[in-house]
Amino acid sequence: MASIYQPTSDESVSHRQCSAGGLDYEGGWTWDILVRTSRQVNQAIVGQLKGGWRWVILVMAGVALSSVIAVGDAWSEQDDRVEESFVLRELLREGAGYRVEITVRLRGRLQLPPEVGEERREIPLHGEGRLVYVERLLTPGVKDGEYRSVRWYEQVELRRQAGENVQVATLRPEVRRLVLLAQQGKRAPFSPDGPLTWAELDLIRTDPFIPYLVSGLLPGQPVKVQQTWKATLSAVRELTDLDEVDEGEIRLRLVGPVELQGRRLLRLQLSGQVRGRNADGQHVHQLEGTVYHDPAWPGLTYMSVRGSHQLLDEKGQPAGRIEGAFTLSRGPVRDWPPPLQESALARLKLWPDADNTLLLFSDELLGLRFLYPRGWRVSMVRGGQVTLDHVRGAGLLLTVEPAGKMPTPQGYLQEVEAFLRQQQARWHTRQGPRQVQTEPTEVVRFGLTATVGNRQEQLEYAIIQQKGGGVTVAARLPLDQAEALLPEVERIIRSIRLTPPRPKR
Repeated sequence: MASIYQPTSDESVSHRQCSAGGLDYEGGWTWDILVRTSRQVNQAIVGQLKGGWRWVILVMAGVALSSVIAVGDAWSEQDDRVEESFVLRELLREGAGYRVEITVRLRGRLQLPPEVGEERREIPLHGEGRLVYVERLLTPGVKDGEYRSVRWYEQVELRRQAGENVQVATLRPEVRRLVLLAQQGKRAPFSPDGPLTWAELDLIRTDPFIPYLVSGLLPGQPVKVQQTWKATLSAVRELTDLDEVDEGEIRLRLVGPVELQGRRLLRLQLSGQVRGRNADGQHVHQLEGTVYHDPAWPGLTYMSVRGSHQLLDEKGQPAGRIEGAFTLSRGPVRDWPPPLQESALARLKLWPDADNTLLLFSDELLGLRFLYPRGWRVSMVRGGQVTLDHVRGAGLLLTVEPAGKMPTPQGYLQEVEAFLRQQQARWHTRQGPRQVQTEPTEVVRFGLTATVGNRQEQLEYAIIQQKGGGVTVAARLPLDQAEALLPEVERIIRSIRLTPPRPKR
């Protein structure tokens, strides 16, 4: 990450200065910020794995997976009435809902980028998990193709291992009621009950959004047995986690009606191969499977897909392969669980705003918690320091110190001026040290305007004191962005809390 104020590992003056960086696109807390933030990756392994959850998700709704597959294999392949037409459609209206159970299994191998002087090496990949939730569709937004829903997660357990690296993902109990906004293949989840962590946001992003999947697989018009059609781009995105599809397609074919426990279902076959890109690179997905539509509901009630997912390196060469299965079974909800009932939802704000879209950073080893808007991302946690970057090029550095090493306000200002002098910067003190808060923490602030090279910047600093220790804050804001970003920095500062650190094991 590019930085003009690079933190060091020692306790010299410069270790409190602000690390900077950021991505090369703009945006406030908007659709792009809500969604793009969830695509940031902290390490190379995580980046290669993120696309793996989506296409191997096994979704079940109150039915044992083994028995469903066994029955599905025994269903007839074709109906004699090849001339009969059938309507495959699902009405995704406000108030509609369904219960979904998800079981995840995957396996494969990944190639890791080689270290300097070393050859590329492969590691095994395994994953499993289970998600159970009920989803209720809400009033959509005014934009065409926009959906809004509220979910109640009854269970969330995901575990993935690549070599020796183990990843465990879940939702904390206090944020298992989520609102999802989806538009043009993007989604923006938030909880009306409290802030999500970055890991929780990313977990929900990889969960298929049923309205896009269903509307993109079902043609919505009469089709005859053996007739084929192309899945929409939105459905392909839900199946593969690709942002852009460069070549290939997924097609469906109506096999015909079948009988299952007195229910008349319509059986479809799905197959195809697509190549495309997302934030993690290039991918090739090959899928083949079966879909069942229940005309009496009406809705997509079951789906079983097997496939392979090939990861490509920067040269388009294979860098790993994952194999798995995707099975979906769902049904309507007759009685809403208490968190999704009208009386419970009436008390909540179910549209996003600057408050309910905040993210939570919580590090038990460091003993630090704070809230931050989604335009920022945590780019580094090392030792007692946490660095955040903003998409508009700003940077923020938090340094946790014991009580005996906390600087005085005047001493901190002198440290900053000495560092700027070393960088041959020109500056003037905009505001000297002043106390801006006494409860629940004591906060002292000061700010400067500086020219570093050809960059004009607004620099903001804070000292946050709590019993037993404190935090110093250094923020670098491009001068032309300072008016918009300063309130966000102030909000982060106000939210900082020190907690008793958990001892290392």
